[in-house]
Amino acid sequence: MPHLKRWLLHGALIFAGLAIGVAIFEVVLRLAGIAYPNFYVPNPYTGYRLKAGAEGWYTEEGRAYVRINSDGLHDREHTRQKPPNTLRIAVLGDSFTEAKQVPLEDAYWAVMADSLPACSALSGRDIEVINFGVSGYGTLQELLTLRHYVWQYNPDVVLLAFFTGDDVQNSFRPLEQHTLRPFASLRDGELVFDTSFTASPDYRLGQSWAYRTLDYSRVLQISNQVRKTLFTKYRNEAQDWDAVYTEPQDPLWREGWAVAEQLLRLMHREVEAEGAQFVVVTLSTPIQAHPDPAVRRDYMAKIGVDDLFYPDTRLRNLGQQDGFPVINLAPYLQTYAEAHQVYLHGFANTAWGTGHWNAQGHRVAGQRLADEMCDRLGAELSARIH
Repeated sequence: MPHLKRWLLHGALIFAGLAIGVAIFEVVLRLAGIAYPNFYVPNPYTGYRLKAGAEGWYTEEGRAYVRINSDGLHDREHTRQKPPNTLRIAVLGDSFTEAKQVPLEDAYWAVMADSLPACSALSGRDIEVINFGVSGYGTLQELLTLRHYVWQYNPDVVLLAFFTGDDVQNSFRPLEQHTLRPFASLRDGELVFDTSFTASPDYRLGQSWAYRTLDYSRVLQISNQVRKTLFTKYRNEAQDWDAVYTEPQDPLWREGWAVAEQLLRLMHREVEAEGAQFVVVTLSTPIQAHPDPAVRRDYMAKIGVDDLFYPDTRLRNLGQQDGFPVINLAPYLQTYAEAHQVYLHGFANTAWGTGHWNAQGHRVAGQRLADEMCDRLGAELSARIH
C-alpha cells in the first residue's frame, strides 16, 4: 500500500510538472505572438472547407492577416441577391485562389475585379467577384462547391482556376496522398464518386471536441502545424510532380487525366444549364514562371520534355472541343518574369521561385486575366448583365 501511494504521488507530481510546463509554454507562445490558427472545418460534401468567422495571421508563406467571412469564404461579405447592373463572377480554385499568402486586395481575382471596369465592353457596369477558393481543393471538390454553395449567389460567370501542378491528381485516389476528400473514377466512361472519407478517422477527428480546442491552445496549434508540415513533406516526396508536363505513359496518369477532363466537361454542362458562362484559367507552376531560362532548360532536360506547357495546351484543346474558353496564364507569366527578371512565385520567408504567387505574381496574373476576359469575352459578358 505505501508503494502504491508513492507511485501515485510520483505520477501526480509528474502530471503537475507537465501541466505547468505546458501552461508556461502556452503563455510564452502568446506573449511572442506565435499562432497557427485553424481556418478549416469538416464538410460532408468536400471533406473540409473554410471556417466561417475564423481569422488570424498567416505566416507560413508570405505574411497576411486572414479573415474568413460569415459564409465561409476568404473574401469580404457578399449579399446572396445580386445587385442590379452587376456582372457577378464566382471563382473556384485551390490555394492560389484562396490566397492566404497575400492581403485580400492583392489576390489575383481582386486585381481582376478592379481591372475589368476599364474594359470598354463593360463600361458603366459594376463588377463583383466572389472567391470560393479553398487550399488543396481539386476539380471534384470545386464541382461540389459549385453545386452546394455557388448557385446561392446567382453568378453570371463561373471561373475555374486550374492549377496544373496537382489538379490532375487531386480528384483521383491512386495519384493523391491526401485522403480527406471525395474522389472520382470512370466506370464505362461515366464518372463515379467515392465519398467514403466521411467514415475515416481523420474526418471524425475534425468533428471532435479535441480538434475544436485548436482554436484556443497555441501549444496544440504548434503540434498540429508540425503534423501538417511532416505530412506535406511526405506528400511532396511521394508525388511524381514531373509527370504533368508530358503525355502520360502510365495507365494511372492516363486515367487521372481522363477523370479531370470529364469533371471539367460535367462542370461546363452544369454551368450552362444554369444560364451562366463557364471559363477555365490555367495558372502557372513555379518552374513554368521561373525567370531564368537556364534553370528551365536544365529542368526540361532532366525530365525529357521540349517545353513546360503540355498541361496548358491540353486543357486549351479540351475547351475548344467542348465549347468553353480556356485562358492560359503560364506562357505570359514566363515571358513577363524573364523580361523583368522577377520572381512571381515565392516569398522572402520561404524561397524565391517556389510555392505560390507573391503579391507581384497575383498582380500580373490578375491584370492579364482581366485583359483576356475583356478581349475574348467582353461583349458576351456585357450581355449577361441585367
